[in-house]
Amino acid sequence: MITLRPLQPINEYVHLCTRVASQLTVDVMAQSMSSKYGFDLPLIENLLEPIGRIERQLIEHLDSQDSDFNLLYHHDPTQFMSIGQALVLLFNNDESLPQLTDEQWRKFLTMVVHNPLGINDAVLPDPLPQLSDLTKTIIDSDYDATIKYNLMVLLNRPKELLENVYKGYLAFKPHLLPHLDAMNQIAQTALEPYTSLSVDAFIKTIQTDLNVREIPKYDPLLIQPTFFNYNALSFLDEPWDSDTAENLVWYLGIKLLPITDLLKVSDDQKQRIQSVLKTLSDPSKLELLKLCAKQPSYGVPLAKELGLTTATVSYHLNALVRLGYLTMSLDGNKVYYVTQNDRILADLNAVSALFK
Repeated sequence: MITLRPLQPINEYVHLCTRVASQLTVDVMAQSMSSKYGFDLPLIENLLEPIGRIERQLIEHLDSQDSDFNLLYHHDPTQFMSIGQALVLLFNNDESLPQLTDEQWRKFLTMVVHNPLGINDAVLPDPLPQLSDLTKTIIDSDYDATIKYNLMVLLNRPKELLENVYKGYLAFKPHLLPHLDAMNQIAQTALEPYTSLSVDAFIKTIQTDLNVREIPKYDPLLIQPTFFNYNALSFLDEPWDSDTAENLVWYLGIKLLPITDLLKVSDDQKQRIQSVLKTLSDPSKLELLKLCAKQPSYGVPLAKELGLTTATVSYHLNALVRLGYLTMSLDGNKVYYVTQNDRILADLNAVSALFK
């Protein structure tokens, strides 16, 4: 059975703030997608306009002098999520301010420190480290200086920052709620063709549409649509602090599938051959394909192997997934990449056919 949740207003507020603070607003994203993928600009602007309307309201509402806003929500490409997005996980589908025990705080902070701002792909140490040990972990890490600073602030002011997220949400809530019914209707309409399927059929469809492989199967399966984190696909065991996963939540951006459809339509044979030649002439992408052909691997060891930042490797991996040269599979909370030799050879044969 598949269950589609309603939008979670506080989660949507935090995702919206992160886009605004990180200057990933609708107008910027539309221009970027148009330039990168050759989309018709008015088409992509129209697709994202329902998001842009509420985004503009938030910008008018914000106090531009609030230093904590940027601290909470700005993140650069080397971060998986903002501090605010990490903290909102603690609400766990509830709009009341969570009251966490010291043990829960240490578990959450350990997760974030060991996985820069929320990448939940590591086994947490047992026993949990003390805050002084977490501080040393941050100092000794090879994280970017901005991430180090944000993590240190989070360690020293976790409850205060969590309260600031909540206060900001309560202040903007009256502006957000009038749009909620329409937002939920858009989400319901966008995802209904998928949620009416069986769990097996849904997973098979997602594997085909989004090129994701070996997804863990849970029945029932919860789908949490996100409106403002609209191009996201992620998986979360819940509750966030359980030792054994009881369920899997899919966080599915309601604009992800239409954007993917646009990518497929725009990718005619000529454009594909150009992309193929450009991709295979890139030494880093070629090396990634070779490494992932030897054995499935994930971002961090690949970055170390190539001497590149995780952000750069993530960019290359995403490009290779879009071409179908890599598929993704989940093992726990790690996303592994596997080279698809047949797809590469098929494209090379298509290139060869041009000269026959």
